[in-house]
Amino acid sequence: MNTPSPHGPKAGAEWQARIEAVRAETAHPVMSQHVVSKVLLKRFAVDDGIQGLRVQRFDLDHPHRHHQRRAVKGIGAVRDFVPVASASLEVLWGQVENRLHTAAAAVERGNVFDDARHVEVLKDFIALHWIRSHHYLDVYNRNVTTVRATLKHRLITEYSDALSQETFRRTGRRPAGAAALEAAADELFKRELDDDYNSRADLRVRIEEDFAQAKEIIRSSGLQILRPETGEYLLGDVPAMTIRERGDTIQYGMALGDADAVVLPLGPRHLIVGRSPRDEIATLPTRTVWRLNAVQIKAAHRHVYLRPDSGLEPIVKAYLACGGRSHPARQGPEGDRESGIQSSHCR
Repeated sequence: MNTPSPHGPKAGAEWQARIEAVRAETAHPVMSQHVVSKVLLKRFAVDDGIQGLRVQRFDLDHPHRHHQRRAVKGIGAVRDFVPVASASLEVLWGQVENRLHTAAAAVERGNVFDDARHVEVLKDFIALHWIRSHHYLDVYNRNVTTVRATLKHRLITEYSDALSQETFRRTGRRPAGAAALEAAADELFKRELDDDYNSRADLRVRIEEDFAQAKEIIRSSGLQILRPETGEYLLGDVPAMTIRERGDTIQYGMALGDADAVVLPLGPRHLIVGRSPRDEIATLPTRTVWRLNAVQIKAAHRHVYLRPDSGLEPIVKAYLACGGRSHPARQGPEGDRESGIQSSHCR
């Protein structure tokens, strides 16, 4: 049966071929996959001597616990984030991550715009963390549910005759009534679509395609390097986040094409901003630094990472104590949320 495809027949066939290709990958899978690059975590870490580079991991679900310093290699990872063809995906991420050190050094020297290759690496690094994230996975899962419901409705209403014929061909019986037709649609999805989603093969193909598109969008605009006037940046476990300002409110989490910017803390003293109207290095006032730190807290899945001895831990605790994360943010149809951070740590 020719079911309706959101991509059209040719695109649908191409998509299925790509799914089969990733399923055929034989390389040993990578179980623990970082959603926050180790090379980024290291930039917030301090050397604890024999214990090596360590960063303070703050558990937002349990703010009153003792937040210990953790080794970089043991944090910021998710088991089986993309369980299909993960080895080749890690190679793709590594093509960006392995070039960050040189680009970040140019940021620290203040001459990053002297070399277009550095700028491209930083833009791609933002794209990587925008796509390889808890936020992306949440949006993907919601979209799968929505698309499945839409296609099911179309099958039952627009393609009911074809669905009935397909059911008769397979079972020798035609569905009698609305409930039987709905059950036939569910069976068709289970046989032809759900396996791709449940195995995450569709996710594996889609995440690579969306990464390529995100790179293209972010590369087409400028890049800002923003230093804090005072204080420093913290890092959430969803480090790259789209934002737009509306008055005194920062909205976040909207689609990349609908955002004013996409921000990523590159270290305690540098924030990189994609989709900027211009290339520049600038200094942010302390109030704005905190508002962007608050977005990192609100957008985080569970953890934020602090430079040890940064002095940020009591500030984060105070922000959480006055409801900075306890009240659900307002979410629009595209997934955008509002962060009502204004001038103080509690607003």
